[in-house]
Amino acid sequence: MFTAVSLLALGNAGCAATAAADAASVRYLSAAETKPTSSAPSAKHRLLSSTPDGARSFVLILATGDEVVSGILQLAQREKVESARFTAIGGVSQAEFGYFELDKKKYKAFKYERQLEVLSLAGDIALDPEGEPTVHAHVVLGDVDGGAIGGHLISALVRPTLEVFVNVYPTRLQKRDEPETDTQVIELDKTSAIGDAK
Repeated sequence: MFTAVSLLALGNAGCAATAAADAASVRYLSAAETKPTSSAPSAKHRLLSSTPDGARSFVLILATGDEVVSGILQLAQREKVESARFTAIGGVSQAEFGYFELDKKKYKAFKYERQLEVLSLAGDIALDPEGEPTVHAHVVLGDVDGGAIGGHLISALVRPTLEVFVNVYPTRLQKRDEPETDTQVIELDKTSAIGDAK
């Protein structure tokens, strides 16, 4: 026979267990350690429009198990993207995002292992100092209780889908290393129209 007190204790224990399961694991990562290392094998994209000056628009659809940043980077590599912005909505089964702590020159990364809604995903594509495409994205995620969390997107696994719209510009954007923060930033002095000499 359970008493009211014992039932309350069981309820509290259950809530504590749920909170522990929902809590994020935390670690510190340098900017270099946040680069994508996974893949998006089910990713599909299609050209929606193009203009004579070289601007293009794509839709990228990611499916369950695809890693978000890797999927966007794959499109950039395959389509030789040198400058773009993107937005997306959908859902993920796990996500890791960070807050950059300037004094440490590292991201405080929070990893969640639960289903979350992608309320907003926005970012850009530019060329890194070696001339390869690099993705910079920020995300806002919604949980089952209606709360919102987010930051600099490090990685996320899609479930069931993510719909990404990518606008590619006919202008090259080049990043440079920023020693003060150990990050990379866009350097407008090195921006040029696509087709100009690098």
